[in-house]
Amino acid sequence: SAFDKLLTNEDGTPIPSSSVVFRSSSGSSSSSSNNGEKKKKKGALLSTVWSLVEATVHCLTLAATKYDDDTAFSKMNHSKMKHSGKRKAVIFPTVPLEFVKRLKTAGGVTVNDILMTAVSQAIHDYCKLQNDEVLKSKGTSIQCRGLLPVGFPRTQEELSQSHTAMRNGWCMVSCDIGV
Repeated sequence: SAFDKLLTNEDGTPIPSSSVVFRSSSGSSSSSSNNGEKKKKKGALLSTVWSLVEATVHCLTLAATKYDDDTAFSKMNHSKMKHSGKRKAVIFPTVPLEFVKRLKTAGGVTVNDILMTAVSQAIHDYCKLQNDEVLKSKGTSIQCRGLLPVGFPRTQEELSQSHTAMRNGWCMVSCDIGV
């Protein structure tokens, strides 16, 4: 099933969908009768399926949503947006990975969370330094997104075969950046 492919342990081994417990959002108390348990499981499954449908529709309609707000960081004419071919290199000071890992451990978050927070804060600070009117007027409701690569772990079977061990499964996910 789809759940068997999506739900994995940290080592990449699948979590069988039969061992997944779906919780109902209704908050009703549990009944000891078999019939009550079946109804509860069916309701929880339908609730989960509906959430999946809502999330899928949301993802499929992202391309039709408005562009990000024109902050000092991203000001451009979005209707004529095309790649110019011009690039600039920006050199940042080196930050030791051990320092990032200590932050991660202290915060109980991931390295990605630390890096996304740093990017978000840098964009915010830049806009503030530029006296950005959009930042002043919208505050925390600014729309600013980034594409984040998300990897799918390989199974033990894929890792054990030489022709599939080096393959990467990943996709880009649009992520709101809290500027």
